[in-house]
Amino acid sequence: MEINIFNNFNKIPGSNLVEEMIPVFATSCYADYLKEVKNYDTVWFVSLENECVSLMIPFALNKKIIFTKGYFLTGVISLNSEISVDREKEFLNKIIEYIKSHRLCDWIQQGPNWALFNTSPDGSKAAKYGTYRITLENRSEEELLNSIKKNIRQDINRAIRGAIEIKKVKSGLDDCLEIIHNTAKKANIHSISKLEVSKLQSCVRDKISIYVSYLEGTSQSSGIFIGNRFCTYALYAGTIPKAYRGAHVYLDWTAIMDAKRNGSKYFDFVGGRINPPPNSKLERIQKYKKQFGSEFIEGYIWKMEISKIKLRIYNLFLKIYFLLKRKRMKKDIIDQELEKQYSEDIYTDNRL
Repeated sequence: MEINIFNNFNKIPGSNLVEEMIPVFATSCYADYLKEVKNYDTVWFVSLENECVSLMIPFALNKKIIFTKGYFLTGVISLNSEISVDREKEFLNKIIEYIKSHRLCDWIQQGPNWALFNTSPDGSKAAKYGTYRITLENRSEEELLNSIKKNIRQDINRAIRGAIEIKKVKSGLDDCLEIIHNTAKKANIHSISKLEVSKLQSCVRDKISIYVSYLEGTSQSSGIFIGNRFCTYALYAGTIPKAYRGAHVYLDWTAIMDAKRNGSKYFDFVGGRINPPPNSKLERIQKYKKQFGSEFIEGYIWKMEISKIKLRIYNLFLKIYFLLKRKRMKKDIIDQELEKQYSEDIYTDNRL
């Protein structure tokens, strides 16, 4: 298998034909956003068959001082047919060989939640992960509605009867972002800034959709979605404390229906842990996603050391930074999941 690398998406053979067949995160407009807002350079690893793209994956690179980190923006994209696990692994191993031989980066960090793989390359640190996805293609709105759990349908109807209004926002993001920021702060997770949303809007244009639900003029919940004809992804969401019951369910249902009408093949709620702790917030969130009739797609997320010395120095700087800020350094999902798995293995062994 031969690996080709492209610094410009438009230089990839047939790029204009495949742009709507791949995740929006693999396109040039999203790469433009990463460059403008976060100073990431994107390259595309491609395997060609008969001068046509067979396999593809975008890779983002960022250099700070002496460190260069990289991460994959999506999982492996197959344009010909469903890819086998062995072929995906071969493709990834070839890419790793290229990255190491050309010293593209010092380490490959965990990718975003939507970058789900069927396998991982040799020498990587991997954890099982998943996502909740609804197939929209070849299904009517009535079929999609009937696949939703009864209590969710009741909440949608309750919101409609209660005069909940869903507004699609083009400008004036304050109501939307205030809810998302407050929700993220409580959960101690990253939130998107107003500048980032504005830049995302200017780069991806009609591929981003922003919704806010209102009850008598008071905002109840909000959500930011991005997608194309391949898939629409739920990026950010939030609700106010004691929001009107059904307000956010109705908002998500509106986004799903808009994705269907815009021709998306899939709707992806983005991210799902394998066996989240019982009665935890993670379990409640995943149960919510499942109740929309979504299928749990299981795969892997992974990361890899390229230069162990540089990564250790970088992590030491991070620890010092968080210590000075008096903040706790949060582990990534891979380390969290592997730590949980290790604890479960010990517990199981102790019971034998």
